[in-house]
Amino acid sequence: MRLSRWILGVMWIHIVCSSVVGQEVRPVVGTPPPPYFPTQPVAGVTTLKQGDPWLQRPAIDYRVPPYARYLAGLKICLDPGHGGYGKRPNYKSGPTGLREAKVNLRVANQLKEWLLGVGVTVFMTRNGDYDLAADLRTALKLRAEMANKNDCDLFISLHHNASPRPEANFPSAWYHATPDHLYSNVDLGRYIVQELEEIQRYVEIQHMGLYSDYLMFPRAGFGVLRHLRVPGIIIEASFHSNAEEEARLKDPKYNKREAWAYFLGIAKYVAVGLPRYELAEPTDGKLTPTGTLKLRLHDGMHVGWGSKGSPRIFSDSIAVFLNGTRVPVSYDSKAGVVSFTPTTALRPGAYTVVARFFNANKNSSLVKPIIVTVEETGGM
Repeated sequence: MRLSRWILGVMWIHIVCSSVVGQEVRPVVGTPPPPYFPTQPVAGVTTLKQGDPWLQRPAIDYRVPPYARYLAGLKICLDPGHGGYGKRPNYKSGPTGLREAKVNLRVANQLKEWLLGVGVTVFMTRNGDYDLAADLRTALKLRAEMANKNDCDLFISLHHNASPRPEANFPSAWYHATPDHLYSNVDLGRYIVQELEEIQRYVEIQHMGLYSDYLMFPRAGFGVLRHLRVPGIIIEASFHSNAEEEARLKDPKYNKREAWAYFLGIAKYVAVGLPRYELAEPTDGKLTPTGTLKLRLHDGMHVGWGSKGSPRIFSDSIAVFLNGTRVPVSYDSKAGVVSFTPTTALRPGAYTVVARFFNANKNSSLVKPIIVTVEETGGM
């Protein structure tokens, strides 16, 4: 009896399931809703009013995020600006005498500790109140050369700004010359400024705050950036000439918040990948006058399921320069190899090769010049 009931139950389930499976399930069809319009006009915001909820600075627990692990192995040069002038009255000081150099160093020291904690090798242009030379022009060059000689991946000069407008207070990133200058790291500057605005909550909003140093010194720019041969940026985190901001900058806890913004900005920038390139052919760096030069491009994005395919590079962003002149190239997107074959024979000598391109996250490649030598052939 029980067996027959069980068999009948199984048959009933089979019949019901078969009838459901056999039915064609059609999607529900409708029409899109009308557009949604804002209920009141919204203007671009450049200055917030005191008491605006946004100005309440969020609490920070300072737990290092998991994506910071991608910083491991990098070499970063920190340049806390304006050291060595502690005895000069009112030099780079706020309304009550707080010296910018002191705050710059305090922030850099805290940032250094977080960078070391995730495996970064840190170079600092100073760890006290001094500069690298008595002559400022020489000192600026030596600070840049420290990053150049150590082949640093990134150079960051830490500063605080001043203005004759006492209420001025916002973060800014300064690149050399133009955004496409080889060593102008506008990507890094953008990430750091975003984090400063998120964490410090300034009254004035700058919408990325990226500026050319030619705005300050036309056709020359800032000396420390001008002499760089590694990707670099100057950050002015806030204005010490603002009396309220100067009071906050005296507080080590506030300085720690600022350093955390730097750290997160750097970590987020690196986490989306640092594109790089290397010489593929000729492997010995010796090129014939009509030979083909090949570079292998790396998107810098991290290993995972998405990395199994072709390099994630915007092919139309690829530019290759030979001694500063852009040359026509072809690109094998599957292999990630870019090739240049001269249409006329190259003259014998040394050539500097540089490539620029964007990965899928729109990070620009880190510039590392490659030297190849064109050798004379027997028929020349």
